[in-house]
Amino acid sequence: MAQEFNDFLDFKSSYSDAHFVIIPVPMEITVSYGRGTSKGPQAIIDAIFQLEAYDIEFKKEAINAPVHTMDVIQANDAPGYIERIKQNVSKCVRDGKVPIVLGGEHSLSYGVFLGLAEHKKDISILHFDSHLDLRESYEDSKYSHASVIRRIREHSVSIHDVVSVGIRSESSEEASYVAKSGHKVFYAQDIYRKDITNELNKILGDNLYITFDIDAFDPSIMPSTGTPEPGGLEWYQTLDILRAVIKGRKVIGFDIVELAPDGVNHHSEFTTAKLLYKMMAYALNFGVR
Repeated sequence: MAQEFNDFLDFKSSYSDAHFVIIPVPMEITVSYGRGTSKGPQAIIDAIFQLEAYDIEFKKEAINAPVHTMDVIQANDAPGYIERIKQNVSKCVRDGKVPIVLGGEHSLSYGVFLGLAEHKKDISILHFDSHLDLRESYEDSKYSHASVIRRIREHSVSIHDVVSVGIRSESSEEASYVAKSGHKVFYAQDIYRKDITNELNKILGDNLYITFDIDAFDPSIMPSTGTPEPGGLEWYQTLDILRAVIKGRKVIGFDIVELAPDGVNHHSEFTTAKLLYKMMAYALNFGVR
């Protein structure tokens, strides 16, 4: 039997006591290829119970802060989802919590950003993805998963910088936008040739929001996603980047999106749950609290 959302990783903390607040968002409105992102949050929660709480890297149980899980967010359309996500994230930040949104499709990250920006300025956004998501609109929707970073970048007054990592697919429209805007991109093919952590640390500011589309990973370790692209990031390579950029920074929120469980490749949801664990552990043990 699947565990309940509020039974997360052996933590059953109240909202008032929590450091992290999990916000499950099974949003699946603008997906354009493979489907199944609505099943992502529950699959991550189910898989998290199969992880060992003890972490070999830290030589201890590395998540030593209380965690609360909110009720699942539901809406009828993309604007409705974005508004409800904004409200919930804003409440968390106002109350001194670190919101963690589990998706669901990537368009939900616009709501996460809007909620953060109500209380935080000078936000650095680290965007892991195989796609740039910089289209003005896609399939007649400006809230498409293919446009989410473009929407976020429009709020420049709240942004220190936006950096995309792991990219290996872009449209001609996006290539032109990158050239004109100066949007910083670390393409996957270049990451395999050099260590980018020093460059990232020179760019990113103190307040860090991480949005992680799991198709940033190579399909060999992450097949269960709607739009997989060959040549992606590997596991330890990704952890090296996360560890380096979180160290000494305040993680003000993060999301993990685009898991589309297929009922066959169970390692996808397990790997996503492990990613969630590591991001929380790094924020607690290396970040500024």
